[in-house]
Amino acid sequence: MNGDLMENWAGTIAFAAGLEYRQEKSSDKPDPLLQARDPDGVGSGLVGRTAGATRELNSYLLPTVGDYNVSEVYGEAIIPLVSDATWIDALDFEVAARYSDYSSGFDTSTYKTALNWAATKEFRTRATYSFAVRAPNINELYSPSQLGFSFVTDPCDAVNRGPSDSNVATNCRALGLPDNFSSDAQTSTRLVEFSGNQELNPEEAETFTFGFVITPSANVNISIDYWDMEITDAITNFDPSDILLNCVSGSSLDADYCNRINRDANGQITRIQTSSINASKFSATGTDLELQAYWPVYNGELGVSVTGTYLDEREFQQNTADPDDVISLAGLVGTPRFRSLITTSYTELNFGVHWTVNYISESTYTSALRTIDQAEWPAGFDNKVEAYAYHNLNFSYTFDETYNVYFGIDNVADKAPPLLPGLNAGGLMYDGFGRQYYLGLQAKF
Repeated sequence: MNGDLMENWAGTIAFAAGLEYRQEKSSDKPDPLLQARDPDGVGSGLVGRTAGATRELNSYLLPTVGDYNVSEVYGEAIIPLVSDATWIDALDFEVAARYSDYSSGFDTSTYKTALNWAATKEFRTRATYSFAVRAPNINELYSPSQLGFSFVTDPCDAVNRGPSDSNVATNCRALGLPDNFSSDAQTSTRLVEFSGNQELNPEEAETFTFGFVITPSANVNISIDYWDMEITDAITNFDPSDILLNCVSGSSLDADYCNRINRDANGQITRIQTSSINASKFSATGTDLELQAYWPVYNGELGVSVTGTYLDEREFQQNTADPDDVISLAGLVGTPRFRSLITTSYTELNFGVHWTVNYISESTYTSALRTIDQAEWPAGFDNKVEAYAYHNLNFSYTFDETYNVYFGIDNVADKAPPLLPGLNAGGLMYDGFGRQYYLGLQAKF
């Protein structure tokens, strides 16, 4: 339900409240050949992706089936504080909260507070603080044990363990592995067991935003918003190599990780267990820009829309117990410093034309080279992906108020993706198809 709650000294208090119940189910059933296991539980290895070097190393995939239900209660209100005062055309306070009870064994509370100040009709500021959650999904909770293969790096190999007095070397000796230990994981894959985790907790996110809106005229609107967000207890699956390293990299052996590793009598890794856990942390800060403007031109209207995001910082920490395990992602491929979408349009009666430019700023190709002297980089390679701009055109015409025919060209300049491994086929944010044409007809009945 929603409506006006009551009048106060500055205006009308608006509110909304309600109850909600929902049930979520999911079922994922792999092909029977992928599921096949022998009577003793070892995978049958009937297809290539499940066949190991020996029968004992065969893998399999089992169905994932699960469900849960959620009961929720929520409410929100907008409370006017001041209106029609000097330099305060309007000052409103917003508050919202939601309580959720999950049948999977946990409950959550989320909330948002916001303050909106319109100094004049042409200038407004806004600030928001919110606390949100993401509940684990069915696959993260109920995925059964699955066997697969992965190349891993064994930190206890003599080449990898470092100085004899390092934590890794000391802990590897505590495992009974001598300083000259040679791991055969360097040359062949290891068996890895993946599974869900019904003990998972929701991820938690805190977000703060502050911005302002300028409306100098009825046909021009400009907004700039700074945002700062942090996600804790993020659900992750540790890479098998990270599990191996976390076991021995601390001041002593870490049982939480060491217990996930099986080694044979010779110290060789035979199996690594990994599952979904609450361990990671994400943080990011940036600024969003939006501009909308329209002008009458001849018998039609010319419009310009600009949206852009500057990414100041984005960090990922997979293991929050390790303060040095922080990866800076801002400026890397996939997370460029700046992106924008610029659309210019002209509409007149039944005709319209739209020109869109998608801009991606220069990025660093890989962070792995940051610690390597440039003299050792491949010749002619500067570890950069140049800035990209894709141009798209769209034409449309409506007749009889019923039919709309449209024609468009995407990637007008036929710009190819970067000629670098992992990017040269497109994907991420680079176009791998080249120039494309399309023609369509829409009808209203």
